[in-house]
Amino acid sequence: MGKLALLAVAAFALYGAHHVTGLAGARYGSEVRAAESGHEHVARQAALAGLARARAVVSRSFRDTTLTGGLAGATYVATVDVTDRTAVVEVAGTSDGPRGDVPYYVVARYERTEPVLPAGLGLAFVVDGDLLLGGSSSIGPEPPLTAADVRVHTNGDLSLTGAAKILGTTTYSGSRLAGSVGSWSEPVPFEPVDPDRIAATLGVDYDLGPTTWRDRTVRGGTADDPEVYRVRGRLTVDDVQFDGYVVLVVEGDLVVEGDLTVDDDFEDDDDLEDDDEGQAGRTGGHLAGYVTGTLVAKGNTEVHGQFVAQRLVSYAGTVEIVGSLAVGDILSLLGSARIRYRPASAALAAGFDGAYWGLRLVAYSER
Repeated sequence: MGKLALLAVAAFALYGAHHVTGLAGARYGSEVRAAESGHEHVARQAALAGLARARAVVSRSFRDTTLTGGLAGATYVATVDVTDRTAVVEVAGTSDGPRGDVPYYVVARYERTEPVLPAGLGLAFVVDGDLLLGGSSSIGPEPPLTAADVRVHTNGDLSLTGAAKILGTTTYSGSRLAGSVGSWSEPVPFEPVDPDRIAATLGVDYDLGPTTWRDRTVRGGTADDPEVYRVRGRLTVDDVQFDGYVVLVVEGDLVVEGDLTVDDDFEDDDDLEDDDEGQAGRTGGHLAGYVTGTLVAKGNTEVHGQFVAQRLVSYAGTVEIVGSLAVGDILSLLGSARIRYRPASAALAAGFDGAYWGLRLVAYSER
């Protein structure tokens, strides 16, 4: 074979090798891009999972927080930044690609809307056991509400005796005893007070041992940021008024020996007329009392607030409760006890199942 022929063969072989190498490189690059695209998809799914989790947390607590987690081999970091009524959620999803980390970012901005109450706190009065209402005791609306706004439910038997009356809808899940009115209904969930959960959701401003307050005014916070008092033991109050929004978390009994009121005139208070929930005169007051033991009302006392307690006891005299009640154990209300229903404030109910803030999505981006 001549020299020219040998040179031609060598050139062709070199070209072929280069062409094959180029095809292999192109194929490898295509495979890498396909792999990275797959990892980007996985990173996006992780980021969206982090966003969903962050949204759920924000709807319960509406506080700054950082969350981490993973999905299908990818990881995410979600950061929540809360300012006034706005929450910005930034989530970075990351998947381990063939040439290093493959990130994906999701950013969402939410505006807080009206809060939602759990089922057990949305009624005037819920009893997890039997309800015996006797004497001249009564349950009804606090004006300007009407009987149509009032619902009373017992998960046990219902009994009304003497001159006792309920101005509103009455339901029961057990039996209706002689002399009572009402209709059967499915049980309403009753959730006992969990101090640790409430504290973790709302935070704690004052952590106290057994305490007595007499003849004093206690300053509260705002609906967005109420003052939270955690009392580890009995709390006794006598002629105490709260200014602003307050949550009492009592690990023991709450004993009311004199009036327990709040500075929130139901019809005329300017704060209520312009309140966050936009329902002046129809939303809850400024005080929530969550009691692991017994709510004890003594003598001629007036008690304002929304209360959850394991038990309720009222002694002789005229006890007037303005607000709403959810109690666990069998309850008897005799004498001249009166409950005037004022709807609970969902803003103070964080820490209970089913309580959450409404969120409206106002901005969203992915990259």
